[in-house]
Amino acid sequence: METGRRRAGSQHSYSISAALWGSADYLGRPPNWLVAQGVTVGVAGSAAIAAPGVAGTLLGSRVLQTGEAGMVVALGLVIFLLCLRAGRALVGPIAVLGVCWAVAAPKATNEVPSSLHCAHPTLCVLRRTAGSAAR
Repeated sequence: METGRRRAGSQHSYSISAALWGSADYLGRPPNWLVAQGVTVGVAGSAAIAAPGVAGTLLGSRVLQTGEAGMVVALGLVIFLLCLRAGRALVGPIAVLGVCWAVAAPKATNEVPSSLHCAHPTLCVLRRTAGSAAR
């Protein structure tokens, strides 16, 4: 399958399309390396944003349960994407969804029945240790 080419335009003209889409400004299908990079950054970014909140809920840490650490990770992801010269149309929704994901992940983990929290022996030990340290 043939990949698309970058849109033609003079080097000195300002293109709104290029500003909005950044390196995803292609006429056809983008190259495979760009798709692979986007999927990798998306999966790793969503896991990294949710990880502090989930860990805070499982370990009983009030600091991590608020979602603020996930928001910092989301901010780091946005800065990373801006350094990669990703388009504004892609970075804006990622920033909004990253903050929503950072706030929602601890609440979603809290709704999991407590019997599932200790499905793994290591989590049970870590949770008991964190709970006894807080007392």
